[in-house]
Amino acid sequence: MKAILRSTLKLTAILIVSLVLLGGCQYGGIGRVESPAWQLTATQEQKIAYFRDRCMAYGFRPNTTELAQCIADQSTVSKQVARNKMTAVSQSLIAASNPSSNSVSHSSGGTAFLKSDYVSGLNRICVYDRLGSQYIVTIGSTELCPISQ
Repeated sequence: MKAILRSTLKLTAILIVSLVLLGGCQYGGIGRVESPAWQLTATQEQKIAYFRDRCMAYGFRPNTTELAQCIADQSTVSKQVARNKMTAVSQSLIAASNPSSNSVSHSSGGTAFLKSDYVSGLNRICVYDRLGSQYIVTIGSTELCPISQ
């Protein structure tokens, strides 16, 4: 019975991974369209085709400067969103791998000022700067980061 369950779980995992990897096949690349993986693996032609289709759906006419500008704007925004996702993931991994950085130490001297914050799952990650050193505090996603610590 355990062998059947284990086999079923493996097959389910393979199916899920396959669906994720094949999600962007229409416009090439690996992963879902506009994901960080897609941004890294799709060719420039595949990205242009995707954003051209999107802009055409918005009502832009073929072979116009307005369409070209829409494609450029959509591409820029998409790259920035993917970059932000990767930054959030990497900062979450850094915070998770260093439990001592999850709270600001008040004994190290000076005030830590809020540098940035972002939501990761059900958490809000507050990034503080104290004399050039970065400190991270994790709070609930609906809470606001204090300006200073």
